[in-house]
Amino acid sequence: MKSEILDALQKLADAAEDAGFSESVVRFRLEKALPAARAAIKSAKAAPPERKIVQICQSGVGASALCNDGTVWSLFNGGWIIAPPIPQGESP
Repeated sequence: MKSEILDALQKLADAAEDAGFSESVVRFRLEKALPAARAAIKSAKAAPPERKIVQICQSGVGASALCNDGTVWSLFNGGWIIAPPIPQGESP
């Protein structure tokens, strides 16, 4: 996702760069590049934030990781599996 945004912004910057072109040519290039930049920014805003590990715990059977979004993941047979959410509120 970041590369798409950077590519769109680079195209927008390239379009705005005045390399001896007339104002109307620069305006045309900006108008052509702006929709892609807007679409990339809109897509990035709608995307969930990147998950990052906050804490890791290792046991005899594997490892678990607590992430910044509150999820807990366990490493099992070489792959990550999400743990069920911890119940909130009153105890049963």
